[in-house]
Amino acid sequence: KGEKGEKGKGKAREEGDHPRQGRGKAKEKAEAQNNGWSWSAEHGWTNDKSWWEWSAWNGWETENWENGKHSEWKSESPGKEKGEKGVTAVQAAFGSLNWGPPFKDVDLFPEDPLRRVLDEGIVWEERWISPLAVRFSQGKIHPFFHERGPISEVMSQMKFKTEDGKRIKRIDPPFPPIRLLHLKEQGVLVTLDNRRLYALQRFALQEWPTPCLVRALCVDELTPTRLRAENRKFTNRLCGLQLEVESRSNAFDTFSWVTEAAHTEAARFCRPVALRAYDKAVSLLPVLAVHALLCRKLRPYLQSRWPLLNFLASLLPNPRREFSCKRVLLQHVLELSKATSEVIRCPRSCVGYKAETVVSLGKGRSCVSSKLSVERPLSLLQAPGLLSDVQRRVLAALLPLCCLPYARSILRGQTQDWVVGLLLAWGKVATCSLQLSLP
Repeated sequence: KGEKGEKGKGKAREEGDHPRQGRGKAKEKAEAQNNGWSWSAEHGWTNDKSWWEWSAWNGWETENWENGKHSEWKSESPGKEKGEKGVTAVQAAFGSLNWGPPFKDVDLFPEDPLRRVLDEGIVWEERWISPLAVRFSQGKIHPFFHERGPISEVMSQMKFKTEDGKRIKRIDPPFPPIRLLHLKEQGVLVTLDNRRLYALQRFALQEWPTPCLVRALCVDELTPTRLRAENRKFTNRLCGLQLEVESRSNAFDTFSWVTEAAHTEAARFCRPVALRAYDKAVSLLPVLAVHALLCRKLRPYLQSRWPLLNFLASLLPNPRREFSCKRVLLQHVLELSKATSEVIRCPRSCVGYKAETVVSLGKGRSCVSSKLSVERPLSLLQAPGLLSDVQRRVLAALLPLCCLPYARSILRGQTQDWVVGLLLAWGKVATCSLQLSLP
């Protein structure tokens, strides 16, 4: 009851923190032009520029994804409450551990079972699964396989198999299928063969973001003898998403496929809508959006919608980036890793460029600069990577804010004033209405 009371008070305080509204109506009415259609960017709700400055929304940094700093996704656990009826032996032993974001069964098992295998009194189901959807049970592993040598040498023996017309690749490892324990209540698969899973995840990341599948043996329940034998392996306290590779007291590697994928995706998350040079291409979407607003045929439509847009922008509080960048990236990489997730390719909106290093000499000084030039003839390129659903929704909300640097640098006078004002109102309404269900 005490916890519910505190939550209720916190919610009441949050609802009461909204700023006072209704100010500046007389001033806006006096400044209205063109029959009540005011395009001015200097409204009262834009005085606080900290929320729409591009530098504040371009913080997809990767330093917080370093080893051991996963506080954003290791703090919550969907574990089952104690004393609930129908708890199996596996759930009682491992269900209370922290396993992080859950997966649906269709994401864990993208294909039907292949066959059933009987081993030591346990009936295993052989299935195709994604190694990135499996969690580690141990917190540390040895860098050598028993009688097989280093893990790195075993990885060199793995092969990919592709199928025509399918985006999925299948891994052919030189060792038997890994054994997995399916915790239904937590929505996760946990491995009993951690070194094999480490090798598979390392190998699958070479084809990121292409989904990879491998054969595995899955079971929901273990015999009492096997349960006691495997119980000592469950030492991972980081949701099964991070692993230490070490021998005795010498640490070789700290591995997390989420961290590896986030380092790759963080640099190109805003790539489709940002007017910034990256990977030999630059997006023209902000340029097209600004010039579309300048179209004379579109002007009557914008004029009719401006009063409502301005009214909503004046009522809504300034957004403070309530969603966390690390949690958005986590949801993004989780969606891309699922073999059943629906991902789309970004439309062609990029052009290529070439970089030249220029060295200028004068008065005994030398200056080295980099010169970027657009390749001619102009041709649209495919944007790198795939778009997940959460990335698409975030970029749609950030598009007007990404257009501000170009609009303020290329436009002048009254044209700049009303275009910037429209982009600010559009961006504020879009970011405030953005709803994200993050892990």
